[in-house]
Amino acid sequence: AAVFTQVAPICSGQTLAPLPTTSDNGVTGTWSPAMNNTATTTYTFTPTAGQCTVNPATMTIVVNPIVVPTFTTIAPFCSGSESPVLPTMSNNTILGTWNPAIVSNLNSNTYTFTPTAGQCATTTTLEVTIIPRIIPLFDPIADVCYDSTTPSLPLTSTNGITGTWNPPTVSNTISAIYTFTPTDGICATTATLTININAITPLFTITPICANATAPILPSTSTNGITGTWNPDTISNTASATYIFTPNTGQCATTTTLNFTVNQNVTPTFTAIAPICSGSVSPILPLTSNNAITGNWNPSTISNTLSGTYTFTPTAGQCATVTTLNVTVNPNVTPNFAPIAPLCSGEVSPVLPLTSTNGVTGTWNPATVSNTLSGNYIFTPNAGQCAPTVTLSAVVYPSPTSITLKTTDVINERPEGIIEITGVTSGLAPFKYSINNSSFTTNTIYSNLNSGDYNITVLDWNGCVISKMVTINSICLIPNVITPNNDTYNDTFDLTGCEVVKLQIYNRYGVEVNDFRNYSDQWGGNNRKGESLPDGTYFYVAEIKNGTSKSGWVFITR
Repeated sequence: AAVFTQVAPICSGQTLAPLPTTSDNGVTGTWSPAMNNTATTTYTFTPTAGQCTVNPATMTIVVNPIVVPTFTTIAPFCSGSESPVLPTMSNNTILGTWNPAIVSNLNSNTYTFTPTAGQCATTTTLEVTIIPRIIPLFDPIADVCYDSTTPSLPLTSTNGITGTWNPPTVSNTISAIYTFTPTDGICATTATLTININAITPLFTITPICANATAPILPSTSTNGITGTWNPDTISNTASATYIFTPNTGQCATTTTLNFTVNQNVTPTFTAIAPICSGSVSPILPLTSNNAITGNWNPSTISNTLSGTYTFTPTAGQCATVTTLNVTVNPNVTPNFAPIAPLCSGEVSPVLPLTSTNGVTGTWNPATVSNTLSGNYIFTPNAGQCAPTVTLSAVVYPSPTSITLKTTDVINERPEGIIEITGVTSGLAPFKYSINNSSFTTNTIYSNLNSGDYNITVLDWNGCVISKMVTINSICLIPNVITPNNDTYNDTFDLTGCEVVKLQIYNRYGVEVNDFRNYSDQWGGNNRKGESLPDGTYFYVAEIKNGTSKSGWVFITR
């Protein structure tokens, strides 16, 4: 039998290709009836004669009818309302898209639905109607007189729109805008109505007064013709206050307030006038106080010879009291200072006192006392003190400037030093001398001195001194002979002052016979046992504190 691939169903009117004249398994033949793309049809295949297959074959091709998508009608809605959403599936389950895709909420329009490919369905349209909104209209309401009976707001517009107002009632005190909102379901916009309130503000002018002055009377009629009453009804003459005016009815006038000022009496204040010195230029009395009060004085000018009290009387029309000002006139005082004792040149200068012994402060010119030259110093009192300038003199004596000395050093710390004063430069003769702060004498030579530092002071006729430090040195002299015979002269090997830290004594054969640590003059020609060594020549090695060493020979003879 001939075998054919089944042809898929098609939509009515869709192109239908001719059926093949050769089967899938190679049988040739013809089909009948003719192809029909509008109705489901069964077609018969008759093999060509002469083939082993003689039985006819059939194929039914299904033709589906074209479906029109159906949608629920969209009810007309008001312009500006929320737009409905176009469904992507029809009531008869056809899927597709719309053009335009979104419903306009401003204009009526036709929307075309195109089915998704592969469905036997046609395009269709949907009409959407937009109802334009109506503007509610109202007759204007005349201005309302302040605090009078107000008109009612109409709940239906002149063009038949019903609704509500916000605020719902008309105010009789404040001009306002009232908003009309149409009833739900009516295609109408909101509307507004402006109602003005005619209000006259009563005007008053009352001049402030001073405390305790006669209070003015509150007028019952304002300067712009409004009559009414006051609360409180009488003005206080002691304190500032607010007074409320209530208009009589029927005048379209508002209540108003009057702030009435009662100025408290002010005491004029003046900067105190500093005491002045007798005979100095008098200050001028100010005609305006620090707190802006004007007036005049009695007496009108300040005396520069006598202290006094001056009375200030404020100019009329100011809330101010009479006041007084005391002015002190001080007598002049001459500053007193202790005299400056004569100075020696170069010594520490005294400090010039900035306050006199009778309490006057000031400054000096020059500001410091010279310790080299005599001079005059002028004291100028600080401003504000009744005191003249004064002069103080200082005498400076020339001091000795240098001392010429001659010294003789000692040997091995023996008290044989000498200091001789050979000259003094500058200063006034005759001179006296002192060594190491001893009493002053006319001696110029000091002998039998040990090694060390000495302070030499010279005192001149004016009592001026100069000091100078001088040193007597100890010279290290190593003897080459000792005579240990107890005659107190050269009895020991005297190295005092040589700073020997170690001493070794050898005989002529190089044998060490004695040694010492921190040596000065201990060896008197004996060995370590204290036995006297025979006369003769001995050798020494001395280690010095500075790290050096000295060696030589010494001869013992008795």
